[in-house]
Amino acid sequence: MASNSSRSRPKFSCFDTESYGGTASELIETVEFGGFFDAIRSAAENWDGSEPIRTVG
Repeated sequence: MASNSSRSRPKFSCFDTESYGGTASELIETVEFGGFFDAIRSAAENWDGSEPIRTVG
């Protein structure tokens, strides 16, 4: 497990899940990312499958 608890950046933790077929698990404190994740949720709500690759930023 790797983690960051710096006061100047959001907290996160990464868990080594190599035994589960190469997957990775990451937990992120979303307080500062709230708007970003809200935008992703909004874009996904009525997505018709077109434009599967999009630029963020």
